[in-house]
Amino acid sequence: MQTHFESEENQYKIERIAEASLFMANKTLSFAQLCELTKTNEETLLKALETLKAKYEMDERAIEVLVNNEAKTAAMQVRVKWLPAVAALTEKIELAKKSTKFLALIAKKGELLQSDLRKYFKGDIYEYVGELRNKGYLDRVKKGHSWILKPTKKFHEEFQITVGEMPELPLSEQKQEGGKEETSEEKGE
Repeated sequence: MQTHFESEENQYKIERIAEASLFMANKTLSFAQLCELTKTNEETLLKALETLKAKYEMDERAIEVLVNNEAKTAAMQVRVKWLPAVAALTEKIELAKKSTKFLALIAKKGELLQSDLRKYFKGDIYEYVGELRNKGYLDRVKKGHSWILKPTKKFHEEFQITVGEMPELPLSEQKQEGGKEETSEEKGE
């Protein structure tokens, strides 16, 4: 019969192995993969992941643990708030600061009409959307007189961000002043 102490020790070990696994993988892992690595069942793994997630949230760390019960996956990622500050460490990612903010908002929403970007940003949105599309971070599908913008697979691979799990941008970062108005050529993009 297992004592309470042994159970707590085992849970601690499962949390540490899950944390190390998510860090080392640097991508989303399935519950099945994590169960295999931690040598435990899904119920025990979920308890460990939720405890780990809560610890990262409690300290308001720059890293967060995401748990998707529907998809049965978990991931560790940099919080969106801190991406612009550390983006320079990733050689692959060279984006204008405003483009990074556009991308963060679109990823948070999962998809967004290009025309709706005006609700969040002022100035020339077409230049930044063009940059994101040219670098392969956004896909678009025609809808009426606008385009539906969605993050691409490349976005998810390079940023390791799960759609819909990102916090809202602070209002001060959503509303940008200035910038030029778009021309009729840019509107047609």
